[in-house]
Amino acid sequence: MVIMIRDHVSGCNTNQEGEVIYNLIAPKIEHGQTVTISFKGITSVSTSFLNTAIAPLLEVVSFDSIKRQLKVVESTRFINSMIVKRLNDEITLVRN
Repeated sequence: MVIMIRDHVSGCNTNQEGEVIYNLIAPKIEHGQTVTISFKGITSVSTSFLNTAIAPLLEVVSFDSIKRQLKVVESTRFINSMIVKRLNDEITLVRN
């Protein structure tokens, strides 16, 4: 399944936009499905968006599961690095 971010939200800036995407991703990830999210047409994301769209997945499944089941396509290096940084920051918080 491919989720085109632009089909569901106008941007990747707010917690509200992140919540929309999280609600699309989380149930599928939780049930072991692979989900592909496309950032086509999106050039940046905010920490607020990632705090709500991606980071809470760690409360549902392991980091290894996220790496296996969540695929990011049509993205930029900036977006990719933001996602990785946010997940790593969350893992560090959980461990401490």
